[in-house]
Amino acid sequence: MRSRFSAFYPKANYGLQGSQPSDVRAHNRAANGA
Repeated sequence: MRSRFSAFYPKANYGLQGSQPSDVRAHNRAANGA
């Protein structure tokens, strides 16, 4: 799932490693919902 997430959002992958901005959280939540 992590690889798929980074595949769609490579930029978000860097955010996950560090702090999670609200934008990244929104994408992460959408990924989990889908």
